[in-house]
Parts: sequence; C-alpha cells; structure tokens
Amino acid sequence: MEKASENKLSSYFVPLTQDQIKNEDENIDYYDEYCKLYVYNLLLKQKIDELAVEKDRFQKRLSNLEESLSNGKKKRHRRTADKIERHYTCPICGKSYGSEASVNNHVKLKHS
Repeated sequence: MEKASENKLSSYFVPLTQDQIKNEDENIDYYDEYCKLYVYNLLLKQKIDELAVEKDRFQKRLSNLEESLSNGKKKRHRRTADKIERHYTCPICGKSYGSEASVNNHVKLKHS
C-alpha cells in the first residue's frame, strides 16, 4: 500500500532538470518585469489624463485672453449698482443718480 501511494506522490513531484529550473527563473523575471511595466504604464496614463485636463484649461484661458485682446480695448471694471452713491435726483420723476451728467442724460432721453 505504501508503494502505491509513493508512486502517486512521485508522479506529482517530478524533479526538474537544471534547464527547466533556469526557464522557470527566467519566466519569473519576465513576469516581474511585466508587472513593473504594467504599473508604470498605468501611472503614465494617469499623468497623461491630468495633463490633458490642464491643457484644456490653459486653452480656454488663452482663448479668453485672445478674445479680450482682439477687441483692442481693455475691459473696464465698473462698480456695481449697489456700490454707487446716488446724490443727484431727477427734478421731474425723483429718480436718483450717481452723477450730474447721468441726471442730465436721463432728463434729455426720458422727459423731453
């Protein structure tokens, strides 16, 4: 009975020749190199995706700058309506304005 089980076990554990051991070591080396390259490629792809997003952002900013420069004038920064102090009022309708010129323009356009 022991010999039969020994024969079964020996069929599972066939000793490898030196060439087979060398091939196994080479295969392990190739697999390790494959894994390293795979991870490196994933990292490169992620970096490329990040750079593509950054490129799009810069292209949008550049097109906005080119558009503003193509007009030939710089964009004027104006105060918002709530920040204008209104000391001048229309004598006809009582509407208030921030400058005397604005009141005069209003009278000319709306009340004449």
